[in-house]
Amino acid sequence: MELRRYLATVWRWKWLILAILAATATVVWANDGLRAPPPSYRATATLLVTTPPGQPTVYPPEAVRTLAVAREAIRAAQVNESPAAALTKLTLAPKPGTSLVDVQVENEDPDAAARLANAFARAYLEGFANALQPTAATLAALTSAHERLAAQALALARSNLDPTRKQWALRWLQTRDDLLAQAYAAASLQGITGGNSGEARLLQAAAPPEQPLETPLRVQARTLGGIGLVALIGALALVFALEYLDVRVRSEADVREATGMDVLATLPSRRRLRRAARRFRATGRRHSKGKLPGGQSTPAVPDARLAEAFQSLRIQIDLASRERPLQTILVTSPWAGQEKAWVAAYLGTVFARAGQRVVLVSADLHRPVLEMLFRVGRSLGLAEAEADAEIDPARLLCPTWVANLAIVPAGRPRSHPADVLASGALARALAEAKAAAEIVIVEAPPALAGTEASLLVPHCDAVLLVLAGGQTTREQARAAKAALEKARNGALFLGSVLSGVADEREARRYTRRLPRRRLLGRA
Repeated sequence: MELRRYLATVWRWKWLILAILAATATVVWANDGLRAPPPSYRATATLLVTTPPGQPTVYPPEAVRTLAVAREAIRAAQVNESPAAALTKLTLAPKPGTSLVDVQVENEDPDAAARLANAFARAYLEGFANALQPTAATLAALTSAHERLAAQALALARSNLDPTRKQWALRWLQTRDDLLAQAYAAASLQGITGGNSGEARLLQAAAPPEQPLETPLRVQARTLGGIGLVALIGALALVFALEYLDVRVRSEADVREATGMDVLATLPSRRRLRRAARRFRATGRRHSKGKLPGGQSTPAVPDARLAEAFQSLRIQIDLASRERPLQTILVTSPWAGQEKAWVAAYLGTVFARAGQRVVLVSADLHRPVLEMLFRVGRSLGLAEAEADAEIDPARLLCPTWVANLAIVPAGRPRSHPADVLASGALARALAEAKAAAEIVIVEAPPALAGTEASLLVPHCDAVLLVLAGGQTTREQARAAKAALEKARNGALFLGSVLSGVADEREARRYTRRLPRRRLLGRA
């Protein structure tokens, strides 16, 4: 999937994404998630901790991160806070390349932050000093070992051992006692002088800060940004999941991927097509009532976007006709819908306005629409020609208010529509239409609704499939193409027309700037 298609997907679902973001912001605001928290202050006490080269410190700064030390610091600072909460707000930050250590504490009260920082700094200094002093347990252990050696020497002197062995044993005990004496002397000397294990002192005490860490507006913005980012990621995940599960065709790439057909023209939304159809019928009504003088110009297709689309479709059909004659064109769709009737009517109108004689054949006997669009009254049609073989096919051609364009109505069938289309009435009507016109456009029933479309394909030179964007599924488009290809008997598959495609901004801007007379023609 290309980046352009990802962006097109996001743009198509933009209102859903915006709705999710708005709903998330509303819920968070209703639950006080966006209200400004109280400002937080940070106080810093600086320690100077020196150690001999190549030796680790006897008391690392992280040693104060215990509940016992935090409890003593809170008691000394007289702050109403739990030890666990105080440890979460404590930061011990050694400065790289120096012997300085910053003891930082955050609190909503600047004075409390300063007192806590100084209390933790003093707790570290006390721990460092205690680490340099020999512990009572060490001295007691050395003294107990000396007493045991003395008792062993006394017992050995009173024993009846060989004098030589006794002398060697007493020397061994004396050596061990000398080592204990040296260790006791070294420990005592370290306790008096502090040894060579470095020193620690308070370089700068913490003072109550004047400025908070962050302003309430910045905290709100950060909170809203984090929540909005999570909501946006969730919305995008939902959108792409829906897009993955959506099997409907929406773009030219979808049609090409599903069926391998080219899209010859794209039409706007169904609502816009209905509006154009109402204006088309209104124009025909004014013509029939004589409200439009013969010299007055009326639009061939009552919509600039539609006019450009069908002009492009006509030109492509003309180019295809140079390779092989394409006099009879079948227009159908996978399922029922008025788009195929509108496409047949507008395409015939565009051909007629170009100076070619056109005949429209309303072959959808289930739901005839062309008669309503061109305001053709009840007259003889395909159904009557099938019921009475004596009817002259020329009588089926009904002129319309569009110059150079006639229509063969569907009529009122008395038998099944498939029987009407399978009879010789259709062949006679199409032969008469081919003789009277240069272009014959047949509006067929839906390709998947029955066998009627398959009966019409062998009589036509080309097939045009109309797909409703956002409604026709990929499987329906493939099935319709397969059904038509089975019965086309050499007919050329021109491609497809896709409706329900949003206007490109540049295309809208261009068609708005076209002179109106370019889109008009004489009645």
